[in-house]
Amino acid sequence: MREGASPAQPRVLRRNTTDKVLGGVCGGLGRYLGVDPVVLRVAFVVLALSAGGGVLLYLVAWIVIPEERPGEALGEAAPSSGDATRLVVGGVWSVAS
Repeated sequence: MREGASPAQPRVLRRNTTDKVLGGVCGGLGRYLGVDPVVLRVAFVVLALSAGGGVLLYLVAWIVIPEERPGEALGEAAPSSGDATRLVVGGVWSVAS
């Protein structure tokens, strides 16, 4: 089990309604993965500008990931030590190049 995860409250992936710029996808993914949403936003922009896949991926995530409901217990990932950030940046770098 991950450090900081509670067995009583599993993490649930939902679009964020408070930390959102467009649809809340990056805010929800950031909370779920324990990554700063700004890193994910930059990743989507890089993917959109390099291959165009970022726009499609964001739209699919917007449709597939449900929006959080008021009072819903979502659980949060413990802030990562940078592993998830390196994974996101490395994945975007490999797709963009």
